[in-house]
Amino acid sequence: MILLLVEDEDIIRRGFLVTIQKLELRFDLILEARDGEEGLRLFENYHPDIVITDIRMPLMDGLTFIQKSREISHESRFIVLSGYNDFEYARTALRYEVRDYLLKPSSKAEIRDVLLRVMEEIQKAETESSALKERLDDYDLRLNQFHQLLLGDILLGKYADTEIAPLLSHHAISLPEQGFCVLCFQIFHDPVLEEYADCKQEYHQLNTLLSHFFDLYPADMATSHRCCIASPHAEYGTFPSLAGRLLAKLEAYQRQAGIKLYLSISDTDSFLKNLPERYEQSLELFLHRFFYPD
Repeated sequence: MILLLVEDEDIIRRGFLVTIQKLELRFDLILEARDGEEGLRLFENYHPDIVITDIRMPLMDGLTFIQKSREISHESRFIVLSGYNDFEYARTALRYEVRDYLLKPSSKAEIRDVLLRVMEEIQKAETESSALKERLDDYDLRLNQFHQLLLGDILLGKYADTEIAPLLSHHAISLPEQGFCVLCFQIFHDPVLEEYADCKQEYHQLNTLLSHFFDLYPADMATSHRCCIASPHAEYGTFPSLAGRLLAKLEAYQRQAGIKLYLSISDTDSFLKNLPERYEQSLELFLHRFFYPD
């Protein structure tokens, strides 16, 4: 956690620094600035978690400093230093979401209480943010798995052709307008024996390679081969315009990884109702490897 102290009076600033260091509040870094302009430069470079700033300072007053800092980041917590005659300034600072204020002079206990209160607020927000991120990541994972199962069922013909477009629309799955094809593929570690293995790393690398040419929509189905709907990137137009480059990349990848790859690609289509037909076409090509291994 990083603390920035902005105070133009040397005696007060150094007194605060000594007090804060004695409190042993486990700050990773404590920065000091003599005016708002210097404070703004440090704020921009370090994005401190907590800022303690005086209100009346030369060059740039504390309220202007807070306002400009807010334009850089909304994550920092601000604490204002004010004298008894600056109460109206302190009330104005509340408009900039200042978390607390300290009157000058402040006792060690007052400084500790305010800092602990703000630090606890930061830690609570970080915990809640982390928990929310975990829930969102889990939701995204489950949604992605559901989409893959749904696409797999569609390719296997489990839905009537009139149901496919509304179903995809309902679940916010949108295939690009330039059309799509269906890919079937399988990787073997041993190019001769074709021993089946998990090949997770190889499939990840293959997906990365294919993503340079296609937008990929994986489908999950109970088969030994993998399958996905693919839409050629707009820069290539249609599949024939990228076929040569793709073939060269796939051959180089097989040599480099020491694997055997079988991959079939259906015709390009733009009618969602034809997805099962395109899968059948790609699967038929894929199964031809048993009779035409090259």
